[in-house]
Amino acid sequence: LNNIGNITWAGINLSNIHNVSDLSIIDLANAATAIAQRNFNLNFDANVLAVNSTSRPASGLKGFDYALQLDQTQLTSGENNNQDLYVAPNGGEAIIPIGMNVDLEQLLSGDALSSIVNFASNLTRYGNGEPSNVSLKFRPWVELGSTIQKLPYITLNHTLQ
Repeated sequence: LNNIGNITWAGINLSNIHNVSDLSIIDLANAATAIAQRNFNLNFDANVLAVNSTSRPASGLKGFDYALQLDQTQLTSGENNNQDLYVAPNGGEAIIPIGMNVDLEQLLSGDALSSIVNFASNLTRYGNGEPSNVSLKFRPWVELGSTIQKLPYITLNHTLQ
């Protein structure tokens, strides 16, 4: 997992919002409308770095399934069948953006809430508290001949404490 970007809610780009004073009047109106409509869908891109360590170009990625988990609790999952990736040989790199959507209203219940609180605490107080385990399960689809084959899942893990 390279980074998380393009974070939006209710049409508001949250990437550069650090406090309420950073919101415009239009942002506040959009937020009020979303709250009134109970729209708590957070959208973001999880950007996965693909590195080709072979001497041949890598191509043929036609799509993928994914699942994002926090402390064994699934936050979101989906698929992307509109991908055509090429990675140059000999250490070539490419970013695979995975567009994700998380329903915060559904997420903020039960065990997921305590995992999120612990995760946020770990971000602000590095080294204190219980570790948070973030996992991205990624299953690439490749073209072999004229058929699409789904490969086994690759799990990318990151522990934050």
